[in-house]
Amino acid sequence: MTTVARQGAKGIGMKWTLEDIDWDRFDPSKVDPMVLSVVRAASMVEYRSADYVTYLCNIFPDDEAFQEAARKWGEEENQHGRALGQWAKMADPSFDFDGAFADFRANYELALDAEESIRGTRSRSCWPAAWSKSAPVRSTARFMTPSKNRFSNRSAR
Repeated sequence: MTTVARQGAKGIGMKWTLEDIDWDRFDPSKVDPMVLSVVRAASMVEYRSADYVTYLCNIFPDDEAFQEAARKWGEEENQHGRALGQWAKMADPSFDFDGAFADFRANYELALDAEESIRGTRSRSCWPAAWSKSAPVRSTARFMTPSKNRFSNRSAR
C-alpha cells in the first residue's frame, strides 16, 4: 500500500495509511450535504492524480528530478482521493466511488498524449523570477518539495 509523509501524532516525516484513520469516530449525522458534495468532487480530482502525473512528465521530459517529484506527489494525491472517497462513502452509503470515478474519467478528458504545455506550464511568464534566462537553470523539483521547516513556522505566523 502506498504511504505518504505526514505531520501529526506520528510526527513529521512519518508514514500514514488509510488504516491509520480512526474511522470509528466518524459520525455521518454531522455531515453537511454541501460539504459532502465538495468531498465527493475532491475525491475524484485527487484520485485521478496518475493522469496529471502522466501529463506533467510528458511536458517535462527533460527533467528527471521534476518527474520523480511529480510521481511522489501523484502517489500522495491518490491516497488523499481514496481517503476522501472512504469518507464520502461513510457519509452516504449510496455513493459509488468506482462508478463516479469511471463517469468522471469518461466526461472530463485530459490530453495525456500532449508533448507541449496546454496551460502554459512551460512558459517563462509563469516561472518564478529566479528562473529568468540569466539565472542558472534549477530543477523544478526543488519548488515542489516542501522545506523541512514547513510546519515549524506555522505557529509563528
